[in-house]
Amino acid sequence: MADREYTNRKNNRLQRLIRKAGFDQSQANVNDINYQAGRKLNKKLIDRLSTCEYIQRAHNIIIAGATGTDKSDIACSQGMKGCKHYYATNDPSTGTTGRTGRCLG
Repeated sequence: MADREYTNRKNNRLQRLIRKAGFDQSQANVNDINYQAGRKLNKKLIDRLSTCEYIQRAHNIIIAGATGTDKSDIACSQGMKGCKHYYATNDPSTGTTGRTGRCLG
């Protein structure tokens, strides 16, 4: 019974963090990023960012690139990863902000 309550609370917290973040693409996932050669994405860097270590060090990330290069997909997938590590995150394109930490911005 206690295990089920603990699991429910964790799931509710995760869903609350995702909802508050206001991601345009709430189903974004780091595993779905397209790493084709022409895109020049550094998979090792994105994987390292997915650990959210930069949040613990109080660093932000900036994702820059030309129009149509899926910057939003990458930002949302990193933000979702932050939520899954139970950090409050924000999606800068929506103007919402987290309260306890920021995964993006």
